[in-house]
Amino acid sequence: MTGEYEKLKAIVADKEVYITKLLKQKTQVEEQKQLIIDDLKTKISEKDAYISKLLKDKSQQQERITSQEEQSIKETSSVEVQFNYLISM
Repeated sequence: MTGEYEKLKAIVADKEVYITKLLKQKTQVEEQKQLIIDDLKTKISEKDAYISKLLKDKSQQQERITSQEEQSIKETSSVEVQFNYLISM
């Protein structure tokens, strides 16, 4: 009876060691997973900031183009008026 008890006790001890190793591995995997998640969040944040900058630059360029087009139209209109005035004389 004592021999069987000692065998069972040894088996339980082995299982406890195995469970402890598995829990340690699980913890390591969870830590690695969290590092990867944090890294990806950082990359997403950086890319979002870059996209925002590009959109702002695009908007500013579009405003400049629109302003230049409006200025060109004003200059052209002014020249036409002056030209028409000169011809009428």
